[in-house]
Amino acid sequence: MRITTLAAVSLFFFSCSEQLEKVHSIASEVSYPTLIGKDVYVIFSDSAKKQISVQAKVLNKYTLGEEPYYEFKEGIYVQFFDSTENVESTISANYAKFLEEKNMWIARDNVVAKNMLKGDQLKTEELFWNSEEKRIYSDKFTEITTIDGTFIGENGFESNQNLTKWKLIGSKGTVNVKDEP
Repeated sequence: MRITTLAAVSLFFFSCSEQLEKVHSIASEVSYPTLIGKDVYVIFSDSAKKQISVQAKVLNKYTLGEEPYYEFKEGIYVQFFDSTENVESTISANYAKFLEEKNMWIARDNVVAKNMLKGDQLKTEELFWNSEEKRIYSDKFTEITTIDGTFIGENGFESNQNLTKWKLIGSKGTVNVKDEP
């Protein structure tokens, strides 16, 4: 009788510990924000000079997973400033994510980047921004409109973050040519 009771109790605890491991496994896969911000406005500066501003309706910060990140599920608007703190370029998107350890931004869905000085505009569905290298790029269909015309990068583009030096991948487009008298 004791052996049967001991076996039943052991089986019960073994079953419970196995179920507990499953619960921990599932809980670790599900990520919850450790910080939530609404109507967020963040300024990044260097030597007391404004470099970048980020605006978002909602910011969720996730720190419990293997790779901490910020998520902007309701969109983002970013401004880049020149040395005199004038807005040089902007990026907007319906969704964005910042991978903290890699200093990498990912923007998706209706991504628009503008160079305010030249009037150039870039449109794509996905954009990667490496903030350390100050470089933006994509491997998705991209359209860049300048005063000279509209240019298409069927396989994406590469550019500096201010959109002043860019190149298209798999390019085609139309160019406006001025008539000479």
